[in-house]
Amino acid sequence: MVFADLLFIYLFLPTVLGFYYLFQAQARNVILVAASIIFYTWGEPVWVILLIFSATVDFHCGKFIASRDDARGRRLGLVISLVSNLSLLAAFKYSGFLVTNINALTGARLPVPHFSLPIGISFYTFQTISYTVDIYRGRASVQKSFLQFLLFVSLFSQLIAGPIVRY
Repeated sequence: MVFADLLFIYLFLPTVLGFYYLFQAQARNVILVAASIIFYTWGEPVWVILLIFSATVDFHCGKFIASRDDARGRRLGLVISLVSNLSLLAAFKYSGFLVTNINALTGARLPVPHFSLPIGISFYTFQTISYTVDIYRGRASVQKSFLQFLLFVSLFSQLIAGPIVRY
């Protein structure tokens, strides 16, 4: 679903806004997360798992970094976050390119992976990295609520077009 889609303009957005203002403040973030997951699912349902996995890894990496007093432990949390995020991004964006070039250079006949690119993967990858880097540098305090963090990562109005914001 895109923002210019009539379904988004006349059904999705008014429904989300209606529910948002119908409920009290405590439930509003739940409504926004649910709407964001529905919005993301509209593009390709299977990639929701990847989005939630990425958010879960970085939520826990942030908690781990914040819980450590030693530089080595803090760095370990940051490295886990960076490696997991950048590995996923590289696997989805560049695996076909890499295999094609290996085949061309070596004459191999490795199967070239063909799968759709998860919507917004670059955005939410760098969004979650910004969170763990800010925690690591001491520029932000750790988020204790997974719901709040998931909203930061997946908010539908920002997921596809950005901008990437600092936590």
